[in-house]
Amino acid sequence: MPYAVEWDSKKDERNQKEKGISFEEAKSAIIQKGPALFQKQIHQGEERFKITARNDQGRLITVVYTLRPQAIRIISAWPASRQERKLFAVVES
Repeated sequence: MPYAVEWDSKKDERNQKEKGISFEEAKSAIIQKGPALFQKQIHQGEERFKITARNDQGRLITVVYTLRPQAIRIISAWPASRQERKLFAVVES
């Protein structure tokens, strides 16, 4: 069964203002089927995942999320940095 994707609406609004990416847009990068660059992190004792991938509009973005029992919870999203774009180019080729 596929995971639901969820987020805090106030954090989504703040992310849109600060980084120009909505969590709805970020969701499409998480669930896409194309190439992606993954990294696992531990932050304040919580396992988090970072994905750099293209969203539905073809925009290369990076999303940080965590897994909850019944959902993927988006924490943050931003346009891919120069370093993230370089690493992704290797995966995409």
